[in-house]
Amino acid sequence: MKRILTTAALSLALLVPVAPAAHAKDDDGEVIRTGSCSGTADWKLKAKRDDGGIEVEWEVDSNKAGSDNLVARSRNLASGQVCRGTLTFG
Repeated sequence: MKRILTTAALSLALLVPVAPAAHAKDDDGEVIRTGSCSGTADWKLKAKRDDGGIEVEWEVDSNKAGSDNLVARSRNLASGQVCRGTLTFG
């Protein structure tokens, strides 16, 4: 089962605590990174500029049923402002 979390953050930089396995930037400025989770799941993180902000998409492909707890955190590196949100899906 695929889980997708999309959020828009105004002038915030998203921090990812794991090293990315791949990095790509396409013609419209979208940056994509992918990697493996601690188990058998894989993740993909995408970011691009959108109406003066940053549109972020986070996807985890675990192919498992059941509830998932999702946590998103971003920090503006210039001001130190932090945004954090959580949800349980499933």
